[in-house]
Amino acid sequence: MMADWRRFRTLDAEDRALLREAVLLLILVRIGLGAVRFPVLCRWLDRWAGYGTAGRAAGAILAATPAPGRLTWAVAAAARRMPWATCLVQALVADAMLRRRGHRTAVRLGVRAARRPPRPIEAHAWVECEGSVVLGETPDLSDFVVLAAPGSP
Repeated sequence: MMADWRRFRTLDAEDRALLREAVLLLILVRIGLGAVRFPVLCRWLDRWAGYGTAGRAAGAILAATPAPGRLTWAVAAAARRMPWATCLVQALVADAMLRRRGHRTAVRLGVRAARRPPRPIEAHAWVECEGSVVLGETPDLSDFVVLAAPGSP
């Protein structure tokens, strides 16, 4: 824990702010998943994500906006220290942080059939940004069948 604090203090101000935002959102989304229905949580995140783009042209990315990789780094780094931060929690947080900064994203929810009968179905959530997976990449991601993409028609 002390090493984490020392490492945190050596980061630049922007990275520290991203980590603080990711930690707060991870906590709120995890609580939200247990407290409200999923569509309600998604609407709240939509409102929060839209707040940062108010007054800007839709989809415009400011020059000072961190790259998608930097934002997802913050989410993944914070989630490593929170054992309850599942792939769904991380995907929802990363999606909201990216959209708030004007990036075009899609959350994918997929399942993979059990490989052996006694094993249950496996589920996974990941985020695609501008055509590539930025959070939740696994070597066998192509084995998952996309069930839903919240916010997509």
